[in-house]
Amino acid sequence: MTVPAVPRALLDATVLGVDGAPVRLASTWTERPVVLVLLRHFGCLFCKEQAAEISAAGEEIERLGARLVFVGSGSAQYARWFQEDYAPGWPVYSDAELVTYRALEARRGFRASVNARTVWLSVRALLRGFRQGRTQGDQYQQGAVAVITPEGSMPYIYVSEVAGDHPQPRDVLAVLRGMRIAAR
Repeated sequence: MTVPAVPRALLDATVLGVDGAPVRLASTWTERPVVLVLLRHFGCLFCKEQAAEISAAGEEIERLGARLVFVGSGSAQYARWFQEDYAPGWPVYSDAELVTYRALEARRGFRASVNARTVWLSVRALLRGFRQGRTQGDQYQQGAVAVITPEGSMPYIYVSEVAGDHPQPRDVLAVLRGMRIAAR
C-alpha cells in the first residue's frame, strides 16, 4: 500500500494560534510526527466529544513519539476558549479560511451535517454529557484526522463522512505503534 504524501496546500497552510499569531502548520511536524485533528467548529458537541476522547490518549501519543495538534474552523478567540475547556495542554489552532480542510479533502455541506446518522451520533454525544454550544466556525464543515510525518507522508488519514463521525483513538494509536519513530 502506498502511503500518501502531505498535500502541497497543507504544507503551505498558515493557521492562527490561540494568541492570534500566524503559524505555519507544517512547523508542527518538522521534528516528530503529528496527529492532526481537524475539528468541525469550536462550539460543536461532536468536537468536544472527539477532543475528550483523543486527549485521553494524548500521553500515549506522546510516549509513542508523536504530538497531538487540533485545528478548528472558527476564530483564534474560539480556539483559545476551546483549548481552555476541552484540550488543555495541547496546541489548538484556527483555520477560518478552511485551507487545511480543503487540503485534506474534508467534506462540507448541509447533508453531511444534518442526516439520520448525525441524529444517532448526537444522542450518543448527549448521553456522554457533551452539549452543543453556539456555532463557532463553519457549521457545515466536517473534520478529519491525519498522522503526518516529518518526512512528509501521511500513514493515516480519516475523513469524517458526517457530523459526529470520527475515528477511535485506538485506531490512531495502532498506526503510531506500527511506525518506527526515531528519537529526535
